[in-house]
Amino acid sequence: MDRSTRVLGLAVLGAFFLGAAPSQADVFVRADVNKQKDIFIDEDVVIFKDIELFVNADIPVNAASEHDIVKNQKNQFQFVEDETAASIATIDAGVASGADGIILINQSPGFLNNQANEAGITSGREERAAEAAAGAGDDGGVFVHSQVSLQQINGASPILGNDAASKKNSEDDGKAASKGSNGDHFVNQYIAVLPATYTDTIDNAFVDGSGIVGINQSAGSINNQDNSVGIAIGENSVFALGEVDLGQFNTFNLVDVIDIARIDTITNGAFSGFSGVATVNQSSGAMNNQANVVNMAVNVTSTGLVPIPAAQ
Repeated sequence: MDRSTRVLGLAVLGAFFLGAAPSQADVFVRADVNKQKDIFIDEDVVIFKDIELFVNADIPVNAASEHDIVKNQKNQFQFVEDETAASIATIDAGVASGADGIILINQSPGFLNNQANEAGITSGREERAAEAAAGAGDDGGVFVHSQVSLQQINGASPILGNDAASKKNSEDDGKAASKGSNGDHFVNQYIAVLPATYTDTIDNAFVDGSGIVGINQSAGSINNQDNSVGIAIGENSVFALGEVDLGQFNTFNLVDVIDIARIDTITNGAFSGFSGVATVNQSSGAMNNQANVVNMAVNVTSTGLVPIPAAQ
């Protein structure tokens, strides 16, 4: 290579490093992006409504009739150690079949049971024909009222609200309670020593009957049982009221049983064809509260019975 050629090559190389401008280009990029989003919304809605309804009515009443049934049953401070190994209460076939009216039955081959049946009926009638003849008119009516109140306590008395008397009764129950084998204090204790079978049975009874039937069977022990029926009937009544109050408490009791068979049975067509009010309690167990409470207020008009305005 001659000298001139070398000089030209060096000049070109120097120009590249010392001043040659770099090349430029515009680049466009396109991309598709897939995106998934889940949106959750929690919303709490609270609505408060206060409604006060006051009704004042001045309705003349020409006759009135009412009745109350008030019942209180307590089973407290009882101790049963059962060694009989058998307890059977039975109402056999044919009992009260076809019977009409009011039938009330209690059976208790067990121990320390409270049982009760109550039925109360009140009625009021207005002699409109006689009043019309006397010029009294037909503006009045009849008021009838039936109320049933029932309380059953099995064990310690409950503390009701801030009632000082009920608080004292509960404290007294605790002090008088006996101590069980585990050191706890119990108001009632039931211990079955031997294997046993306790049976309550209603078999093919009360067939085709009508009226009011109340039955309590207790092959067990330390039970409260009650059937209550209250009925108020008014002819051309302006008020027909029925009220029911029920309270049951079962507290601080001990049951210690081993290998016990308990059977409560209503069988073989019992109560078939029956019409009316039938209330039944069966308890082959121990320390149970059982109650059936029925209350009806009925208005009778010239067209017959109107729908019952109050029934519980």
